[in-house]
Amino acid sequence: MIYQYLKKLTYLGYLNEIQKGQFQMNKSFSIPNNIEDMIKLEEEMEKKLYSE
Repeated sequence: MIYQYLKKLTYLGYLNEIQKGQFQMNKSFSIPNNIEDMIKLEEEMEKKLYSE
């Protein structure tokens, strides 16, 4: 499950998989301060994932 999440972050451009199971951060993102911000961030990521 964690690996799938990391693969999604790779697809979105946040990570780069250097080797199987080994990732490097490409660009940073902030950790949400509250649940509302977390939901908003997740919705934005889902839109990007499913719009292409």
